[in-house]
Amino acid sequence: MGLIFLILLLIIIGFIVYRWILIFNDFQFLFNKASQKLNDVNVILKKRLDNLNALASLVQKYSLHEYNTIKETIAQRGSEKPDEAISEGMINVKAVSEQYPNLKADSLFESLMDKDSEIESNLEDTRKEFNRIVQTYNTEICQFPRNIVAKVHKIIKMKYFAVDGFKVYDGKEIMGEVK
Repeated sequence: MGLIFLILLLIIIGFIVYRWILIFNDFQFLFNKASQKLNDVNVILKKRLDNLNALASLVQKYSLHEYNTIKETIAQRGSEKPDEAISEGMINVKAVSEQYPNLKADSLFESLMDKDSEIESNLEDTRKEFNRIVQTYNTEICQFPRNIVAKVHKIIKMKYFAVDGFKVYDGKEIMGEVK
């Protein structure tokens, strides 16, 4: 009888240790996954900054070029003295038929906005994924028997991703203390 009790006790202790290890590893997995997503957010933010700086510089150069080109075209048109013999209709035909350079700043502005929109969408998706992982992590800290493992290993809740200047509410502020 004593041997059976001892074997059962060892099996129960072994099961508890096994579950303890699984629970702890789950916390580690979620923590590492959240860290990865936060690093992904940083990479996307760097990409956004680099893209905006490069495109803004390019658009600024094209805008200056186009401004100068249009200014020169207008100056040339204004400096021409039409002969008295050229009728008013010929002046209009000439103005319509002038070949303006193909200006590209508008398409660059569109490109800037499209690329920025794509990066913002990717950033939003990554932030949402980070917050989902944090929600899972924080929920597991509150659930039995995971809360025991969390307390023993001093695992604390993570904060959701928030943008500076915006207030993020936690559950206590909205629903009061959970007992």
